[in-house]
Amino acid sequence: MTNDVTADGRVGDRIENYTAFWKKDLNREDEGNTENRLNSYTDVVNGYYDGATELYEYGWAQSFHFSRFYKGEAFLASLARHEHYLAAQMNLRPGMRVLDVGCGVGGPARQIAEFSDSEIVGLNNNDFQIGRARRYTQKAGLENQVTFVKGDFMKLAEQFGENSFDAVYAIEATVHAPTWEGVYGEIFKVLKPGGVFGVYEWCMTDRWDASNPEHRHLAHQIELGNGIPEMRPLRMAREALKTVGFEIEHEEDLAERPDPIPWYYPLEGDISKAQTFWDYLTVWRMSWSGKLVSHNAMRLMEWVGLLPKGTYDVGESLKVAGESLVKGGQTKVRRRSFSTIVDTSTIRDAFLQGVDSSTLATMIQTFAVSDPSPTPLTAVVEAIFEAVSSDSSSSHFNNNRDPHAYLRRFLDASSYFSSSVVHAGVAGPLAGPRALQMQIRKFSTWVPSSATRPGQQESGTTSSSTSSSISDMMQRIAGDRQRRKDHIQWANIHAAALELGMLGMGHAGESDNSGYAYAMGRAFSEMMARDAVWESDEVEWVAGICVLRAVIRTAMRGDRRQRDEYDELLRTYERRWKEIKDEARQSLVTEVLLAAKDDLARLDESLR
Repeated sequence: MTNDVTADGRVGDRIENYTAFWKKDLNREDEGNTENRLNSYTDVVNGYYDGATELYEYGWAQSFHFSRFYKGEAFLASLARHEHYLAAQMNLRPGMRVLDVGCGVGGPARQIAEFSDSEIVGLNNNDFQIGRARRYTQKAGLENQVTFVKGDFMKLAEQFGENSFDAVYAIEATVHAPTWEGVYGEIFKVLKPGGVFGVYEWCMTDRWDASNPEHRHLAHQIELGNGIPEMRPLRMAREALKTVGFEIEHEEDLAERPDPIPWYYPLEGDISKAQTFWDYLTVWRMSWSGKLVSHNAMRLMEWVGLLPKGTYDVGESLKVAGESLVKGGQTKVRRRSFSTIVDTSTIRDAFLQGVDSSTLATMIQTFAVSDPSPTPLTAVVEAIFEAVSSDSSSSHFNNNRDPHAYLRRFLDASSYFSSSVVHAGVAGPLAGPRALQMQIRKFSTWVPSSATRPGQQESGTTSSSTSSSISDMMQRIAGDRQRRKDHIQWANIHAAALELGMLGMGHAGESDNSGYAYAMGRAFSEMMARDAVWESDEVEWVAGICVLRAVIRTAMRGDRRQRDEYDELLRTYERRWKEIKDEARQSLVTEVLLAAKDDLARLDESLR
């Protein structure tokens, strides 16, 4: 066959000769083979994708990358979320001009364009993929927002000029470059000053040992099966980024998260692990029977001329790729994703795992600066609330958790914030307390729902009610129970924050208005505690007593009048508590009421 270009842009000999760049026997490989692949990276990569693109689309749709999976999450939804996650952490916004380096057939570019409303330019050096990307984009009606150009990612500045893009991302593409310094350096040049580069990178983890024959063989199979000139260790990616001038804001191996479903599960071919009905077909294609059917079909189609020669061999390489990637994931010598940022679930987990304040500060700050909203720390405070609610190691009363340790670490972390962290107009270290204050004030006010309290019959409900109305009533009751639990937990957070001196805008003495803010916080707390006693719902009483305990424990010495007011308020709570006839409901209040009386007794001691 001559080196003819077909109508769809593929070059015949490139596919047929793809596997010639590797020795099937690793023992026969030498540095010359690797050097040959690096020098001929364009032919290696193009030969691979000329043959593999349609096979990728058959098995993996239009987004040629891996992703994390939540339990029950559809395959395509996971791919899209992975793309949206990167765009969100890069803070891509409407009007930005963004470069997609190694865009494939444009699946991520289209998703990110729709998600961020930014302008995406997809770069690809493969004519066949560019043609398909343009057709898919036109079909999606995005041709005015997403464009594709042919080019070499080792010559970006030559093609686009320096300072051309607001942001650049690469999704599992720059591993095909002959050197990371070369491609990262070109990306650095085309970024405008202050621009951001987000990358999901393929590399071998720190567990990979080049002197281990099994590890070397695994890397060789990954190279052969994925059109990669050379797999490199993680440290080289870090060094390359820093060498060309990048500052790494955050790096994370997403594959190391404790997900119940591994990123490589579709490659295992175990249909029992399929997450949705439609995913059965995706997973089946990777099973032994699916591979048997598809590879025999490829052989036949190549024989009759429906596929270019060499496609079957590329398909066989893909089989090797799947097996080696699964093994690499299981042994954790292959790192799937590198240099990403964090989301709130990461922050919640960090609180639960006891991550130190300095590291927490870095994670929170990275998250906050990527959020364009005026209140970026709201989600962080809610993540703390989730951590407090789910912590099974520290109980308070009635299975409600003590939030002091969590708030102390959050406030300590806030002291590290730079002026780039701004929440509701407050910048730097005071932004954290401000966010906490706002959420406490939002959730410390009890608004009873119309749901019936357990044990009471809803007005107008008779034995002739339909099963659906009973179901609706039970759902309302269940929802109300959860809301009550959440309200008490927020009251605990409110009380803990007051004790730490943080209901205001900062640590006492840290700013001119901190004393005033703290006094206002105490006044708000007293008001809440007084209002709570007149509510008919004992859940509100518990919340009010929680806050009253904090007010008592932070009372200033020598104020006997204030002590007498707290005593009278507690007596009012106690009288109403005695009126409760339901023993189970009464017990809800008992422990916290007795604890508050003990706190008042200690205050008495301090005033003598």
